[in-house]
Amino acid sequence: MSVPCHACQRPEPHCCGAQDASPFAILGVDPTLRLRAEDLEEAFHRLIRHVHPDRRTQKDPPPAIRPETLNQAYHDLLAPYPRALALYERATGQTLPPVTNDPEVLAWALDLEDTHPEDRRKIQKDLWDTLVILEETQNWDGFLKTLLQYRYAQEKS
Repeated sequence: MSVPCHACQRPEPHCCGAQDASPFAILGVDPTLRLRAEDLEEAFHRLIRHVHPDRRTQKDPPPAIRPETLNQAYHDLLAPYPRALALYERATGQTLPPVTNDPEVLAWALDLEDTHPEDRRKIQKDLWDTLVILEETQNWDGFLKTLLQYRYAQEKS
């Protein structure tokens, strides 16, 4: 019989204190780009009630996770780019390189420079829609290339 985690009340091997320290695991939400903001907020508030210092007594056992960790995980998943990045890292075990030497992505980024800001927003939306499809098909190579493009599009907006 597994013991429930004090912070999230889920069985220990699969709780917020497990080896998988991705923001998805910390908050106990499904690792997907389609994560609804309402579900994310609900998970965050459910967990923060158990670990927030103002709500604890001295008799309470120490929390399995710190409030700062929950806050960081919540903010990482709230914004689109960090959520996609966390999903990629969780799915592949690889981190995104700070710069890319992929000639196709670099050429695309140069073309983006000449794009009108309103068109860039549409490009960002199209890239996000593509990321969702690539996630669902688990095409992580395509996901990486599109994520790099999305990062450039965000930087230029």
